[in-house]
Amino acid sequence: MKNRKYIYGLMALFLAITTLYSCKDDAISYVPADKVENDQVYFPSTSSLSINASSVATFHEVTIARVGSSSAITVPLTLTGGDGLYSIPSSVTFNAGQSETTIKISYDPEVVGFDNFTTLKISIGEAFKTPYGITDYTFKIGIPAPWKSLGMGTIVDGFVGAFFGVANLSWEVEIQENDLTPGFFRLVNPYAAKYPYNEPGDWDTSQDYYFEIHAENPDAVYINMQTTGMDWGYGKFIFGSLAGYYMAQGQTLEQQITAGRTGTFKDGIITFPPSTLAAGMADYNGGALRIANAQGSFMVLMPGVVLADYSIDVTYLGRFTNTDDESFAVAEVTFTEDVEYAKVAIVSGAPTNAAINGILDGSIESIEIEESGTVQLPVESDGTYTIIAISFAGDEAQEVGYETFNFSLGTSTIVNPANVTRSLINKISKENLINSIGNVR
Repeated sequence: MKNRKYIYGLMALFLAITTLYSCKDDAISYVPADKVENDQVYFPSTSSLSINASSVATFHEVTIARVGSSSAITVPLTLTGGDGLYSIPSSVTFNAGQSETTIKISYDPEVVGFDNFTTLKISIGEAFKTPYGITDYTFKIGIPAPWKSLGMGTIVDGFVGAFFGVANLSWEVEIQENDLTPGFFRLVNPYAAKYPYNEPGDWDTSQDYYFEIHAENPDAVYINMQTTGMDWGYGKFIFGSLAGYYMAQGQTLEQQITAGRTGTFKDGIITFPPSTLAAGMADYNGGALRIANAQGSFMVLMPGVVLADYSIDVTYLGRFTNTDDESFAVAEVTFTEDVEYAKVAIVSGAPTNAAINGILDGSIESIEIEESGTVQLPVESDGTYTIIAISFAGDEAQEVGYETFNFSLGTSTIVNPANVTRSLINKISKENLINSIGNVR
């Protein structure tokens, strides 16, 4: 049995050898490449495929190398692409013993502009090429805009409502600042996926859209009219400020300041007065603009800035008569922790701007409270009255709350607050307040 296994093993080995021998004509043969006789000039494999050129320089250097270095040579070069924005020398010279040198890609930063990336190809002359390295160097080059990310801030819309009457919602957005021009900000794709009302297909995904805001002068902020990339079926939305619009027509920033069209950048928040922004849609009414931000709601909050809440509410509770038979209107005034104090007054009739002005300038008597609570205000006759409360932070008026009610000396005494159904509290935003009474600062 052992011998049989041995014989079988020899037969198998013999068959394998003869099979290999018979097939040797079909085997792949290694054919070495022809010996390269030139100096084998090439671009290093570490050469970048994307070059960020400098905005303060006029050239960018690229390394070029060779294998042979015994003698001096001059190598022809050609440049393809770039639409004439870039140029290179027609040749590069290696000195004897020099295996590496550089060539300059020249350009004019003002002509190239920012974020204008293009594809270039630098080719080595055919007589100096090598099959073992990069001899046609293809790459993208451009000057990146000098923007740095500040992080995620918050935007409160004031544009879309001009057409669709939707609520002015807030959402997060990346904010960048220009390195060369402090106070020149841009929001990254603010009206794309993160805009709460958008659905897939409502914005252009083929590129980034930057919403630029000029706040170099914090007391004279303006926004040039610009396309947002958002389209709800009437063409892309176009947003900006009236100041930016009129400046594009040739007017000066000083004229916009005088006209009251500019915004402010204060305490990390950009705001605009009511009705000083504009909005349009490219395919609607020929792209005509409408006044936007009617309520002064538009804001941009820098990263880390939290919008203070100065809201204040008034609830009329009823009548109170003391032992001296004096009658009072009783109300509960409630405000948030950001409010430092509030002024409260009662006026005859409905609330008016004149009444608000009177409370602010002291011509209408008011009481001052530093925390939420119940107030009693004297009333001498029947009629319609309004209790007005104004919240303050420092010396600045913030928001207004009020409630109007009918008062009768013949009614019962104070109503139990637990049984009072709170009526609708009308509030005027800080921006509306300032708009109606002038600058209260």
